[in-house]
Amino acid sequence: MGQIGTTILGILLVILVYSVICFIIALIATLFWKLKGKESFTEDFWGNFWELFSNIINPLNWF
Repeated sequence: MGQIGTTILGILLVILVYSVICFIIALIATLFWKLKGKESFTEDFWGNFWELFSNIINPLNWF
């Protein structure tokens, strides 16, 4: 595998790990709010997940 293949594999691995971390954080936050009797689980979960995941697009969050 060449330099480009290794770089692409590294980027995909970072995105995969980041999405798993976002999934876990969103799950914990949603369970916390659900135990307090807040909104619907699925709506709140996906809202939390996409909010966390979209932070990768903002370069100011990288530092």
